[in-house]
Amino acid sequence: MLPKLDEIKARRKQLGLTQNELASKCSVSQSLITKIEAGKLIPSYEKAKSIIDILESMGRDNELKAKDIMTRNVISVSPNASLAEAAKLMRGKAVSQLPVLEGGAVLGTVSEKVILDKFQTMDDIRDAANVKVKDAMGSAMPVINEDAAIALVSSVLEHSAGAVVSEKGRIRGIITKSDLLGIMLKKRI
Repeated sequence: MLPKLDEIKARRKQLGLTQNELASKCSVSQSLITKIEAGKLIPSYEKAKSIIDILESMGRDNELKAKDIMTRNVISVSPNASLAEAAKLMRGKAVSQLPVLEGGAVLGTVSEKVILDKFQTMDDIRDAANVKVKDAMGSAMPVINEDAAIALVSSVLEHSAGAVVSEKGRIRGIITKSDLLGIMLKKRI
């Protein structure tokens, strides 16, 4: 089902197009776009569908993708690192969780919560130097493609603190809820 014709103007403006630019992309006259937007002409189904398809295609092309908001420098930890090393790394880099990586594969996640929970079960906090990350890590962060739309990223982050971004099986970045919040605030301000 096609959107209403009165949505054409709103979509065109959302994309920052003039009537002339839209007409050119749709191979129609600028006066046709003007008349449609003013409600003075009802185009044929084929013309209306063509205009709306082009607007939707342009909207998808302009949509932010995971690669546009990800942090490219992925701070990670080895499964054989100690919890003390992981805690020190998190504190030094001001992050609250780290993906656990080995050979480019995401094995799990270690977070402040995981470390604090483990510390509470220890008689001596110095034992953290002897506990390996692999023995305390939580589930792996989801892995998403770098071309994933922001709507998908947002959906994934409803259930996870972060997501690893990959392309062709290679890790390219990471997105956290903080990154998503930052881009949403930037779009609104």
